[in-house]
Amino acid sequence: MTRSARSVHTFRWRTSLALLAALVAALVVAARATAAAPNVLLDFSGPVPGTVADGAGQGTGFTGMMGNTALLPANLALGGGALKVTTTAGSALPPNPASQNNALAVTVDGTSGAYAVQASIVPGTPWLTTPFQDAGIFVGPNSGSYVKLVAQQGPGGTRIEMYRAPDPVTAAKHFADPAVGTATRIDLILQVNPVAKVVVGKYAVNGGGFHDVGYFPFGDIGTPSDTAGIITSNAQTTQSIVANYDAFAAVSDPTTDVTAPTIAATTPPANATQVTASGAAITATFSERMDPTTVTPQTFFLTPVGGGAPVPASVSSSDRITWTLTPATPLAAGAQYTATVTTQARDREGNPLATPATWSFTTATPGQKGAPGGVVTGPTKKGLKLKLRWPKRVTAGKLAVLSLRFAKAPGGSIVTVERKVTKKRYKALLKRLVTKKVTTLKVALGKKPGKVTLRVSYKDGPVLRVTKPFTITVVRAKAHR
Repeated sequence: MTRSARSVHTFRWRTSLALLAALVAALVVAARATAAAPNVLLDFSGPVPGTVADGAGQGTGFTGMMGNTALLPANLALGGGALKVTTTAGSALPPNPASQNNALAVTVDGTSGAYAVQASIVPGTPWLTTPFQDAGIFVGPNSGSYVKLVAQQGPGGTRIEMYRAPDPVTAAKHFADPAVGTATRIDLILQVNPVAKVVVGKYAVNGGGFHDVGYFPFGDIGTPSDTAGIITSNAQTTQSIVANYDAFAAVSDPTTDVTAPTIAATTPPANATQVTASGAAITATFSERMDPTTVTPQTFFLTPVGGGAPVPASVSSSDRITWTLTPATPLAAGAQYTATVTTQARDREGNPLATPATWSFTTATPGQKGAPGGVVTGPTKKGLKLKLRWPKRVTAGKLAVLSLRFAKAPGGSIVTVERKVTKKRYKALLKRLVTKKVTTLKVALGKKPGKVTLRVSYKDGPVLRVTKPFTITVVRAKAHR
């Protein structure tokens, strides 16, 4: 059996957890299928010549260091199927990156797709007792740009920390877990998604189920020489800790979610008309649950067609799939709006929308009846302010004459007359470019007696306005005697 085959076999045998057994078994198959895919598996069962050495000169299997950090071989010991790392006082990232010792690393090809950085830690003696001791894994080129996932002693107890440099330390994600302080085994995963440039963190304690810690967008991945490894720190205390790493892997990961979310449905639908202006609710239904911190009035908003600031509104969801935008005040009547969801909206694994999603609709125009037939008056705001008149009855086979009176010359506006086909659908009967303040349109309603429901739309500058539906009765022609 070759050294490589023995390492893979031992790695599988010694790690029965979901992270390092069923998962890794699938990952190894994927790694072998693609020559350039990451396929680093370290079980620390013996020295690996030509790699970073411990205090006794034994190769640990790691091939380098995180940039701008130091090697302290005396605090490394390979033996008993594990790599023992003992920290030194003040060795930490942050607050003083240059003080970090033994951030051991490997280089992997991040251009071949998603991969996972994984480690199993058996806590030594002493373990986490004083803030801010920690041990775990990282991905990133140097001490100024990395994402780490570590078991840590925080000010309020033991926890899992996920941190991205160079963010402020206060921006770290924390998952409080007292079991981390007394664990016999801790498993950590960083799922690296080079497509979306995102790193996702997960952990398990004592063979239990994995918990999601969260994700960070991170640009320094997806290169031919991504850097990943282990990191053990001892900040703000003279009390050292001992972490025994009994497995490390950086391998292709087909389980990483790299699929961008999509918008499956919207309300109102695209190009809808006669949308209620008062109390309007605009919704976007996604293909999966979304990260609630990324679907906000800054990423899901409504703007008037033709320009203008976004409409003041709130955004909410009860299931994180369907999100509702509620305007703070009624929308303008007879006006056209565009709803937008930007690529800043992300799913729970950090995948953003591939492209911005937009759809437009037109609000209803209030109307009033009058004689003869009826009158529909447009908005009272500045604009064309159409006054429309129509006949109550038209003889079958004759043309209905619609009278349009604008408050000012349209200057070349498309006027469309539409007939109601179903409860919600209309079909265009006539389109006309008008330039005069007073215009008549002749519309054929057919030869069958009955009621015909119509509406008229027109461009008021950049805004499309639609009248309230109105009805004309088609009557039989009188018989000649």
